Amino acid sequence: MVKNLQKYKNQILIMLFSILLLSCAPTDRFTFVAPEYKRLNQSGVEILVMPFISTLFDNGQLHDYIERKNKSKETLTAKEIELLENYVPILLAENSFAKITRAEKKDLNTPIKFQYVNAEIGDTSKKVFVPEIKNLVYDEIMPKYLFFVEDAFFNKTGDEKGVSMGRGSESFFVFDAGIEYLLWDNHQGKIAAFGKLQAKQKLLSLPNKESYLAILETFIVDFLKDSPLAQKKIYF
Repeated sequence: MVKNLQKYKNQILIMLFSILLLSCAPTDRFTFVAPEYKRLNQSGVEILVMPFISTLFDNGQLHDYIERKNKSKETLTAKEIELLENYVPILLAENSFAKITRAEKKDLNTPIKFQYVNAEIGDTSKKVFVPEIKNLVYDEIMPKYLFFVEDAFFNKTGDEKGVSMGRGSESFFVFDAGIEYLLWDNHQGKIAAFGKLQAKQKLLSLPNKESYLAILETFIVDFLKDSPLAQKKIYF
């Protein structure tokens, strides 16, 4: 599975040279690691990457989720959900020493219910979907962690004018993206880490597959920096 990503690496590196700006957006960005999971630097742990969370909701929660998405104007298409489900496991495997398995919804024998709760982060609280599950077994393995993508958005705007290039100005397109995640301790039945990450790219053309992969890898690397997991150092 990891090999599937290798053919995109050179394309991503070339594409990065065409990006005018890649920066984390400060608004609403946060990361949280429960105190007992800080600085563990874990290697070799089993992580089951779950299907996108909206596909696991009951009808009531799915309706509420769709309403919130419509109000927020943070767009997410079925194709983008498919991309998340396909490549988040690959990127986690490429950038960590964990044993990554992608869960297929049809193979999850146990229905999962969620509570939408306030989780305390310092002096503030953040809403997070918490699964009512412990000791989930998948493909005869009980993974240490479950990884959920709880929400995401990919907003594309343009055509904006950039800096002057020769006789005129160069157009660019703004690619604004974000992801919310939860790392759930499947053995203990509690939150290990969760957060919301955001980034913005200014591209010389509309975002393509390589643009998505580059921004997703930024998110995964950012998550791993503030998690219980050991992070690979990758050099090209």
